Amino acid sequence: MLFHTYTFLFFMLAVLLGHRLLPWRAARWFLLVASYFFYACSTWYYIFLLGFCTLATYAAAHLMRHAATLAGRRLWLLAGIASPLAVLAVYKYSHFALSQVHGLLGLDLSAFIDPQAMRFLLPVGISFYTFQSVAYVVDVYRGGLSAVRNFGTYALYISFFPQLVAGPIERGHNILPQLEQKHVPDAAETTEAVYLFLRGLVKKVVFADRLGIFVDHIYSLPASSLDGSLWWLATLCFSFQIYLDFSAYTDMALACGRLIGVRLSQNFRYPYCASNPRDFWRRWHMTLSSWLRDYLYIPLGGNAKGKLRQYLNIMLVMFIAGLWHGAAWHFVAWGLFMGLLIMGYDLLRVASRKRPEEPLVAGPAAGALGVALTFTLVTLGWVFFRAPSIDSALSILGRMLAHPGDWLAPLQGNYRFFALLCFLLYASHLFGSSQYVQKLKQPATYWGRGLGYGLRWGAILLLLYFGAVERTSQFIYFEF
Repeated sequence: MLFHTYTFLFFMLAVLLGHRLLPWRAARWFLLVASYFFYACSTWYYIFLLGFCTLATYAAAHLMRHAATLAGRRLWLLAGIASPLAVLAVYKYSHFALSQVHGLLGLDLSAFIDPQAMRFLLPVGISFYTFQSVAYVVDVYRGGLSAVRNFGTYALYISFFPQLVAGPIERGHNILPQLEQKHVPDAAETTEAVYLFLRGLVKKVVFADRLGIFVDHIYSLPASSLDGSLWWLATLCFSFQIYLDFSAYTDMALACGRLIGVRLSQNFRYPYCASNPRDFWRRWHMTLSSWLRDYLYIPLGGNAKGKLRQYLNIMLVMFIAGLWHGAAWHFVAWGLFMGLLIMGYDLLRVASRKRPEEPLVAGPAAGALGVALTFTLVTLGWVFFRAPSIDSALSILGRMLAHPGDWLAPLQGNYRFFALLCFLLYASHLFGSSQYVQKLKQPATYWGRGLGYGLRWGAILLLLYFGAVERTSQFIYFEF
């Protein structure tokens, strides 16, 4: 069930009606049933995987709390982590692993297992809810979170439908207290939530899906059939497509949560305004970045065991980040490329003897250059993400870097619209992040607020009416 469909609109209206009419104890169970129904609309029998991960981690946390010894606590911690990760490994990576064993080692495993039998239909959102349940078990073990007594509350935390299939990856300390009591948003909160949902809808059906039609067409062609300028244009379009598509889902998820009285975490903070690769990952998919930092990078030693160990940790974390996005080598290559960017930036800092939060070069011009360079490098990295294979990605990069072609070609003919759209999107992205615009969002006068609301709502409705594409698609991150 997609957010940008009429089916979801009727579903959401029914959820809001039940949430407001029922007392909180009954409403909480109603939301749990609605969340499982929402998930069952994709592939109904995968609700049992969701239920298994929920039950396994709930039980592990409670058994950990009652364990008499440290060894017992660690045993249940291991069980609580292994259970959801085993489900993730089987359903997302088993076929990939078997094919690599066959291809790289030349071992024929067909006598023991049929590799095609391990090619499962990927359960929607499995990467998200497994990471969320692992975080809960680890937080309980560390003592930063108490094990939830009410199973219904915990099950709703794992399966809460607005963020179930594509995040944000929530922490227990943020969501669980909000599920303890009912909160009905007032008129102002409801209005802002509806606006946020419509803003996400515009990002998806007006911009992301329109860019996607062009990107899909270009990336379906052989790399040698186009010159570098058009590959640059297609990759720039994909940069904005994936950002607009994913942030659109996040906007709509946050809006649905607010309408039910639950505030989900922000997942983006103007990522294409980042001044360096490390800053980019503090702004892009923020809940995944913080998960990788808190549950993988720091436990591996972080930056506390010397530079060599730090760089090994960075590359390992980014290898897993790439593999998390998809069971294919081109996703791994994308993760390693981003790791090299982070490592290269840190090496420059060390060579310049700069403190961790100190910019390499001070001044507005240097800052603008850093933003432009970071955006360019991130865009090059998206080639690995979007291309169907590493060979294809390398061929496309070769055309982009070694055969630039006619740089005016995107400004001519059918490509002119997409060149202009990329320029406008990046300009609005930069403009929207400025402190001046942030102040304008909260005008002091009554007339200023009225004019601001009128312009915002008018722009949203006009874009939806005149700009929505006829062919819409599912969200990109549903595949992960």
